[in-house]
Amino acid sequence: MERENPEAMLEPEDLDEVQRGSGEIACDVCRAVSKVALQRAKKARALHDEERLSELVADLCVGTPMLPDGTYKGGEYPKYPGNPPLWGEMYRVRREAGGGAWRMKRLPKGATPEEKGGGDGDGGGEYNDMVIKHSMISRACKRVLSEEEELEPLFEVIYERGAQWTAQTLGASYCAPVCGGRGAEKQKEKEEL
Repeated sequence: MERENPEAMLEPEDLDEVQRGSGEIACDVCRAVSKVALQRAKKARALHDEERLSELVADLCVGTPMLPDGTYKGGEYPKYPGNPPLWGEMYRVRREAGGGAWRMKRLPKGATPEEKGGGDGDGGGEYNDMVIKHSMISRACKRVLSEEEELEPLFEVIYERGAQWTAQTLGASYCAPVCGGRGAEKQKEKEEL
C-alpha cells in the first residue's frame, strides 16, 4: 500500500497540509506543466500531431506511464512511491516565511534535487517530506489538467498555438485562470526591476 499510495501512510495533519498546499501551488504547477509539455512536444516533434500531443500531456502527472493492461511502460516500476511526475525533482516546495502559503520554485541550475540528498538543512530529502512534496505536485498537476478547472485542454492549446509560443508565454496564457492575478503581479515586478 505504501508503494502504491504513500499518502495513506501520512498523519492527518500532513494530509491536511497536502490538500492545502496542492491548491496553493496550483499556479506554479500549471506553469511548470506548460513548460514541460511544450519541451516534450518540441523534442518529440509532435507540435503538429494532435494525437501524439494528447498522449504526451496525458502522461505529465506521472513519472512512469501505466499501460492499459496495468503494467508500467518499459516494464519498469515507478522511481518514487506514488509515481509522481519526475519533472518535480527540479522543484522545491516550501512554505513562505512566517507560515504563509506554499510555493513551488525551480531549483537553481546545477543544484542537487532533494530526492538525491540536496536538502538545505531543514529536513529536505526526508521520506515524509518527499511524500508530501510529491503528493502536492501530483494532486495539483491532476487538478490543473482535469476538466474541473474548465481550461481548454493543454494539448489543444499547444496544437493550435504552441509553435509560436515560448514556455513562458504558454504558461502565462494557459494558466491565467488558475493563477488569477498572480501572473500579472509577477510580470509587473519584473518590469519594475
